Amino acid sequence: MSEPIQKGVDAFFTSPVVRSAQDSVFAALPGDAPPPAGRAFSVFVAEDMEAAIAVADRMARAAAEALARDGSDNDAVAAAFALATDLRGNYPEGLVDHAAKLFLTHDHAARNVRIPNLMSRMTVNLTSPLAGGTGTLPALGGTTGSADEDKINWFREDPLANEHHEHWHLVYVRFDSPGFSIRPRHGELFFYMHQQMLARYDAERLGAGLDPVEPFDDYDASIGVGYDPGGLAIGGVTYLSRPANGKWAQLALINNYAPADHAQRRDRLRDAAATLKLAVPGGASLVLDGAPGSDALGHADESSGKSISGAGYNSFYGNHHGFGHVFTAALSDQATYEGGVMYNPAAAIRDPFFWRWHRHVDDINFAYQEKLPANDFAAAPDVAFGGGDDAGLIILDSALFRNAAAGLGATVDQLAEGLFGGQRFNQNAAQGTIGQINGQPLQVTMHDTIETELRHGIFQLNTDQQVEEQPRFTYPYLWHPSYHFAVRLRSTAAAEQLVTVRLFLCPAFAVDGVADGSLNNRRLWIELDKFAAPIAPGEEKVLARADTDSTLVRRPVTALHANPDVVRDLHFDQQGDDHPDAAACECGWPYHLLYPRGTKSGMRFALLAVVTKDDALIKQGQCGSMSFCAVTDEYPDAKPMGYPFDRPLAVPLADLVAQNPSLALRFITIKER
Repeated sequence: MSEPIQKGVDAFFTSPVVRSAQDSVFAALPGDAPPPAGRAFSVFVAEDMEAAIAVADRMARAAAEALARDGSDNDAVAAAFALATDLRGNYPEGLVDHAAKLFLTHDHAARNVRIPNLMSRMTVNLTSPLAGGTGTLPALGGTTGSADEDKINWFREDPLANEHHEHWHLVYVRFDSPGFSIRPRHGELFFYMHQQMLARYDAERLGAGLDPVEPFDDYDASIGVGYDPGGLAIGGVTYLSRPANGKWAQLALINNYAPADHAQRRDRLRDAAATLKLAVPGGASLVLDGAPGSDALGHADESSGKSISGAGYNSFYGNHHGFGHVFTAALSDQATYEGGVMYNPAAAIRDPFFWRWHRHVDDINFAYQEKLPANDFAAAPDVAFGGGDDAGLIILDSALFRNAAAGLGATVDQLAEGLFGGQRFNQNAAQGTIGQINGQPLQVTMHDTIETELRHGIFQLNTDQQVEEQPRFTYPYLWHPSYHFAVRLRSTAAAEQLVTVRLFLCPAFAVDGVADGSLNNRRLWIELDKFAAPIAPGEEKVLARADTDSTLVRRPVTALHANPDVVRDLHFDQQGDDHPDAAACECGWPYHLLYPRGTKSGMRFALLAVVTKDDALIKQGQCGSMSFCAVTDEYPDAKPMGYPFDRPLAVPLADLVAQNPSLALRFITIKER
């Protein structure tokens, strides 16, 4: 894709919009009479999304017509954005911009054109002193007015975490159309991706001495602490403060839809979870079972085109998830709603209420899952773990490990086999000198501690290979070294097996007097990775896996370097051309947030490996996140999302591990430097 095309796209998302008197685009869509023209577009309003997809379809048709005239991909993208520019002023604020993002995410002609980095679309008006007292920089960071909640502002404000949330809602569209389709298992992933974000958030809360996040389920109650976005603006929209102790009120811009209306939808979804059945009076019904049940429940809660009652907010199940965002945004901006961060997925997770709302949304799926029988592991592969006190799960410093392998002229897999396989397969992993290079000892260090560090980054936009004179802003972010995991696995089968190793992490602490009782709370387990490997009959195998290859994280991994970090927008040209999974390239959890922060004194965690087989696991692509964003239209794992934590545990976790040789558990420490 040519540089002028990318420049034109960048300019589209930053240029002012001249608006004409609007005729509402909502008149022909589901629901009541069209909302007043003053309300801005939101991803969280199903009717808005359906309209945005229709505009994106028009952009796709314009691109296809350009290609049919023997035009290039550049011509196709130019034609699509010429149309978008013409339409922009005649639609509600933000609608055509979102349609353009959908086009860039999904249209083949635009596969190598990038939505401008979220950080490049952000401005702030707070300032922070530079090191050494030589001046100030604009600083990213909202506040809640609560000293406790502000302890984890750095997590909620992280730009790449916010970009992940924005891009997930672009990859996973909620309506079928000529150019778009709802992906298989979308509803299940809607629940699972947000549940995993909650698990990470709870780990940070626990490390900061706070309780796990409480759900907001009483729609007449105060929503608690406020949020001040600190002068944040994204794409020309300046976000406004939400006062503390506000209460939801009827939505004047959406036909006076009221909290009581929403409570009806909440109760209907709760009833569906309790009875294992979605049912519309006088209409369709569906018995819920297993992962497909979560999928159907997710479609109803998120309000997609596959909701059993239809996606309109006035349908039987309504738009439960989305309107929680809208009610809250209206507390900041009653005129258009868009001044509330909860109105926009690129900003929503900054508000602490986002997490309370999503805990409540997740409670519905959790209640459904609790009604299901526990997983019995009858289909587990015939394997056992090697090792000693390490339970067959070894953590290594990636840089040292790779250097050691290179020094010996070996691959990391060969070195892992030499260190931990053969006669050493059942021994405790030893550390120390393993050889010499040019007379110098070669060291490999095993770890029971993962280290993190809170650093401060400076974002600077890089355009035309010229770095802008003034940095955009500074912000705190979490950093960690890269690690490798070595898993020692023995086959006890008579035939070759294709197994999947699934790695999870959980804060370990006593609950009600039960040591490590937190491990029995399946909602606290954080997925770290999953990968497939063949194992021959009777084979003892050492599987080495870099955390940069995690199926959770956005790929290519965003490198963050030593202090003071300067993070530049390089237009992502390392993604290359013609990636079949390019739609998901910017979707995925940030690598630097793979592990929780831990504490200065060290925070105890459990590391769990679960081995399954015949899961049709697709190889991770060059970009995106396989676990959160998939790599094809089909979700790349046959198991229910989050398995084995998708159902209640039959016995305490420690007993489950003792009873099943396909599971291994050890304890580690995460310590902030």
